[in-house]
Amino acid sequence: MATTYKGAISTFRIVGLASVNHNLFSIFNKTGSTKFIKLKRLTLQTDYTAVLITVSPIVHATRITAVPTGGTVVAKVPFDSTLTADANIEMMQATAADGGAATAITATAGTRLWSGFKGRMHTAVGQILMPDETLIPFFCDVDPIILRAGQGILVTTVQAALVTDHYVVNCSWEETDSIP
Repeated sequence: MATTYKGAISTFRIVGLASVNHNLFSIFNKTGSTKFIKLKRLTLQTDYTAVLITVSPIVHATRITAVPTGGTVVAKVPFDSTLTADANIEMMQATAADGGAATAITATAGTRLWSGFKGRMHTAVGQILMPDETLIPFFCDVDPIILRAGQGILVTTVQAALVTDHYVVNCSWEETDSIP
């Protein structure tokens, strides 16, 4: 199994929307790709600047089988600058600038892979920095999720969030010619 690329991305800061089903991020291996994605890490950072008295935002990572549209393509950052990423592997984020206006990712959530409550501020006193919240199981570092051509992962908040909630999604993956 030959690894042809190792990379990471970090989205811009995405401002929450006061609506349900806010697609934050997607990674997709387009139809016709000759590579496999080995998804190793997918995390979320959250910052809150106002009190939220309702239930914490829930974030889902789901498997999808249709190419997302809209959004803003995220630039891939290689671990080794001599390697070239496959153009058929694409990541999208829900904003075009840090803290900027939303650029909606249009995609339908698929089968739920991993979910979690991502915290909330119950008082406006002090600041709490949240640790990375994993969006896929921890063991994926060693035993990654495989995305074949025509498959992807969509990260979505599934309830109304305040426009004072801010999200950053981080992702690391490998591209390979084959899988065992």
